[in-house]
Amino acid sequence: MQRSFFRRAEILCLLLGSLPGSQATAQTASSSLSLKEVSPGRYCSRVGIATGTDVLNGSLLLKRDDNCRIETIPFSASTRFLTRSGAGILQTIDPHAINIGDRLCVQFEGNETSAASAILVLSRTDMQQQQLHVLATLHRDSAFGTITKLDAATRCIEVNRVSKDGSLHALRVDAEEPVAIRRYGEDAIALDDAEAGSWEELSVGSKVYIRGQSSADRTSMRAGLIVLGGFRTFVGRVRSIDALTETVEVADVHSEKVLTVHVHPAGLFRISPFQPKQVPESAAGGNEWTLHSLNFGDLHQDDVVAVLGKVSECAPQVQGLAVFEVYGSFDLVPRSPAGQTLWMLDPLNLDVR
Repeated sequence: MQRSFFRRAEILCLLLGSLPGSQATAQTASSSLSLKEVSPGRYCSRVGIATGTDVLNGSLLLKRDDNCRIETIPFSASTRFLTRSGAGILQTIDPHAINIGDRLCVQFEGNETSAASAILVLSRTDMQQQQLHVLATLHRDSAFGTITKLDAATRCIEVNRVSKDGSLHALRVDAEEPVAIRRYGEDAIALDDAEAGSWEELSVGSKVYIRGQSSADRTSMRAGLIVLGGFRTFVGRVRSIDALTETVEVADVHSEKVLTVHVHPAGLFRISPFQPKQVPESAAGGNEWTLHSLNFGDLHQDDVVAVLGKVSECAPQVQGLAVFEVYGSFDLVPRSPAGQTLWMLDPLNLDVR
């Protein structure tokens, strides 16, 4: 069969589907955190991750989301440092409380070469909680198992689904068009190694990973993506990172089994909820998650990541195609070119089971 190449973003879109928080809406709920509460009429000028602080000299280093460059952000005694409490209330914090890895929204008054007027801080710990809630949907609307029945006439299959406790449960899958079927070969090492699959390749005994829309009782699913080749996605918490061996040790959030994921550096990605100055006018109701490359140094212990890979049957090792994590949201999308204010749905307020 002739090989087809797919863009990484398309594959990730199929794998992730619609994440909580990915739908932007023009709402102004009181639980949302408005930068108007910080300084009227101002929005995020810079968004990124803190890579260093020098409180004595009044500066911090920010790795920007939009271009991945390290930028020095000056601040002064008049700069307001704020964070959000668990109740959603803005509160002032000391700049000494900022740690490497925290997510920052920087606001300037006029001249962006002067000291920042306000810096909104999302701690790494809070970001990791958002990651857990957001990526948990991968478990809710995905399944991995072995095909036990197949009906070509109705395009329905039955799969022995592996649940989070390791037990098997029958899952009825509606695989009628439109559905994307992809196949990864034994030598696959990257997302781009996907090949176009077909219904004829499905057979009883085949292991498949399925993403779609689950029924309320999770006994059936409408498939949007079927992946052949034994590869699947799981969610885990980072235990350790070794850039020299290109491995990430991850503890599955459901089984708590520790797995060593071998992944090429080009297979590390971050998914950010928005990009400053890049929010289209049609964002309301659309998917505004953006995909960018990571490096091993960007990962932190206890980060919650999604892994696309193939788990070895002989050892706790994973042939990883990609590791990706979600960067936290401040509940705010910066002002769009049309002057609209777009708000993110807060992942922490979603009921993810």
